[in-house]
Amino acid sequence: MSSLKKTEISQVVKNAWEAGKEINLDGIGYGRIHWGNRTDIKDNPPPYYFFLAGLVRRYGFKRILEIGTHWGGATRAMATGVRAGLDAQIVTVDITTESDGKLDAFPQIRKIVGDANSEKTFDEILDAFGSAPIDLVYIDAAHLTAPTLASFSLYSAALKPKLIVFDDITLNDKMKEAWRLISASLPSTAYINAAEVIREIRPTGDGFGVVRPPRPENTVFVHINKCGGSAVKQSIKDRNPSARICDFVFSEEYRSYGYERASEDYDVFMSHIGFDEAQRLGGRLVTVLRNPIERLISLYNFQHYRTPDHDPGDVFKDVAEMSFHEFLESDDKRIVVSRQNTMTYQLAKSHMFPQRSELSDLSDEEVLQLALDNLKTFDAVGILEKPSTLVPIIGSDPMDIVNNTKRGYFPDLRDERTRSLVFSSIYLDIQLYMKAVAMSEG
Repeated sequence: MSSLKKTEISQVVKNAWEAGKEINLDGIGYGRIHWGNRTDIKDNPPPYYFFLAGLVRRYGFKRILEIGTHWGGATRAMATGVRAGLDAQIVTVDITTESDGKLDAFPQIRKIVGDANSEKTFDEILDAFGSAPIDLVYIDAAHLTAPTLASFSLYSAALKPKLIVFDDITLNDKMKEAWRLISASLPSTAYINAAEVIREIRPTGDGFGVVRPPRPENTVFVHINKCGGSAVKQSIKDRNPSARICDFVFSEEYRSYGYERASEDYDVFMSHIGFDEAQRLGGRLVTVLRNPIERLISLYNFQHYRTPDHDPGDVFKDVAEMSFHEFLESDDKRIVVSRQNTMTYQLAKSHMFPQRSELSDLSDEEVLQLALDNLKTFDAVGILEKPSTLVPIIGSDPMDIVNNTKRGYFPDLRDERTRSLVFSSIYLDIQLYMKAVAMSEG
């Protein structure tokens, strides 16, 4: 199935129309008409209901906001279009209660009575959806310039939808002006009058606008433990306020959700994943490396002294009972993944098991070379000790990028046994780091 991100918007319209023609909307009508005598009731679905249902079905939409409920015909059509098995969340807003009793058969639809452009209703809508981006905003309310522009501006910024659809963009001069101003703010590839692609969608000539808000190329931050990543992540978020930011941290979350689906749904990824997984998400790869000795000591202090709210596998609990030497000598895989040449393995393939074991047929030199070759494909590689190298990643003054772990222990590296244990844990990372520093200089 083609990606919504990569499909030309005219083809998106065609795909949705074809999908909609296969959806049964019997019994879903418009209701009381807004024109003529304003009392007649239309029981049959207008063609654009099939387009909306097809859009939802074709692209797997499940989080939807409708502004302008009326009798709830369009929102019921979209609810019908939701793919089986998806947990839909649909919010519809109107200043009237004409839809009362008509949405009861659709528990996934929540009706809010109010003006979508008012502070109170805006807050209520945001509370309903939470912080995650949504899929679709459908605007069919006051057919005037200012309210239409207000709804577009408010909800494109706050909810970061994949698509925004407008009914009646050529209904009157006010709507024509609203559409003119909206389209003037966008690249020509980001908007279309669907009725000009397929006239049957709106045969009355009132127009049906589709906007795909421009989205940046995917950015994948390969977050290596104890390399200043938490501060880097916050800077990336601040730099990309309009991006759809994925909050996944670990590989299991991507495997459960699906890499292709994640790549389609989000724009920015900042996770403890390896190179192979980062490539599957696609886009611009960035990472930050740190002096391996500093990283190793920071890791021990982080796991030894911290008591997190969530400690999967009790790794923090167990490390809290270990001396530094015991930590370095442990062959517990829960500890090895973050300690043992982690930067090298994470960039070669993955620092996790069983992926790490898949490199067992390679020599140390070959694993290191693979990591270096992969590192050369990154768009930006920051060195924590060289602030200027962080600018391409965070786009701002890097002075605030620091390690947040409060150090509680520093080993005596003059001790021969300590030096030996430290080196055995990071001997590949030392070589990787030195070569990465040299690459950054030239």
